[in-house]
Amino acid sequence: MATNKQNDIARFYQYIPTIGIFLFYGLYVFSSTIYSGGSHADINAAGFDWISNYTCDLFHTHGLNGELNPARPIGLVAVVLICTGLGNFFFQFSQLMPMPLFWKRGIQITGTLCMICAVFIFTDLHHTMVPLASFFGLLALSGVIRGLLKNKYHTYLWAGAACIVLLILNNYCYYFDIITHILPLIQKISIVLVLTWVMRLNFELVSIRAKVA
Repeated sequence: MATNKQNDIARFYQYIPTIGIFLFYGLYVFSSTIYSGGSHADINAAGFDWISNYTCDLFHTHGLNGELNPARPIGLVAVVLICTGLGNFFFQFSQLMPMPLFWKRGIQITGTLCMICAVFIFTDLHHTMVPLASFFGLLALSGVIRGLLKNKYHTYLWAGAACIVLLILNNYCYYFDIITHILPLIQKISIVLVLTWVMRLNFELVSIRAKVA
């Protein structure tokens, strides 16, 4: 009986990244339905506009229309869950993917710092935390890419490289005020693509763990 319980806990641990992502999606969609209103295209718009509202808009104390935003608490829970899931992913990847200790520790440290900064993006420190989270995230992902390259996981390698390009593109467009009228939509597409890549890698890590067990 105890062995079965231990196996269930171990299995749950292995899938924490994917579970966190699905919970994030569910809470994200729900919070979008109770967002108070206002978008970057029209501050008087009703509800959440999937093309003109950034994800961050869900987590502010007030909507862009100035009204109190009831979506904020739900959105913040979603952020904590996704950051927990992604932080767990970086640790699992560094533990299971053969690579030098320097890179393992580097992925763990920069991945953790990225997730901590990501949580604080939705506070008054937003403009400071965005570049910091992006910087640490880029370092962590670079470590993941190196691990995939050294271990010849070429399919995941190219998909991961595309994810890094998307993240850089999002930041470049945001800070240089380029195509900002559709950037919120590009942001959401990028989030889905990156998280899909993480989920696929999560299942690959589960497979690796089963082989070495």
